[in-house]
Amino acid sequence: MITRLRQGDPGIEVVLDLLDTLARRVESETSEDPSLRESGVPNLASAIAQGVADHPTEDYLQLDGVTAITLQWDLDPEHAARLLTATD
Repeated sequence: MITRLRQGDPGIEVVLDLLDTLARRVESETSEDPSLRESGVPNLASAIAQGVADHPTEDYLQLDGVTAITLQWDLDPEHAARLLTATD
């Protein structure tokens, strides 16, 4: 459904890219094949839990930022685009 929204919208593109990256990462983390696991990358669930516990990680901050842009996009897509540009 999200792919049908405002084709080419930079906010949607960022969200789709993040969701794709997170899906591949979770698949890698839950894979029974050790060769598919990304070595040196912290577990996503642990990284997010640390952020919730006031120990922000890069994963948590990225997810938090995309959540803010997504919520803003729903209210004012142009402002969300400006926020997105500010995060580059």
